[in-house]
Amino acid sequence: MNTLLDRAAFDYAHPALVSQFEEQALVNTARDVFIHFRDRLNNTVPTNQAQVNSAYVLAPFFNVFAALVDNIAHTALKNGRVPI
Repeated sequence: MNTLLDRAAFDYAHPALVSQFEEQALVNTARDVFIHFRDRLNNTVPTNQAQVNSAYVLAPFFNVFAALVDNIAHTALKNGRVPI
């Protein structure tokens, strides 16, 4: 997640230098990681205490990551180079 955050910060600090390919790759990576977290939380078995504990640990990170993905998607839409 730190690498993705660093990439987003660098790319959007210099938007004129970001190619359509780079922006599309950033959007795709963010989406894929989001889906991984979402599926992991959705597939938690409530009777498995280890999975429940893991879900409680992951939930705050998921919320922050969801905001990052939303920001990346909004920025990509505003730039008009990436179909979403």
